[in-house]
Amino acid sequence: MSYTADHIDSYMLRYIGKPRGFYIEAGAFNGCGQSNTLLLSENGWTGILCEPNPFIFPQLVTNRPNDICLP
Repeated sequence: MSYTADHIDSYMLRYIGKPRGFYIEAGAFNGCGQSNTLLLSENGWTGILCEPNPFIFPQLVTNRPNDICLP
């Protein structure tokens, strides 16, 4: 399963090979659509998500409660 168009999230999980880790995603949008880190989150990783759009930010906070979300 991949949430990105280019499957970078799947590649990261496969090649990094760590069961847990920490990520930072700038421009996280709503935390779901085209997310580079959602698959990592579903596999035990945590991180910081940044989204400057004030209309989208509340969705990010709702969709990714286990991460630190910054506007």
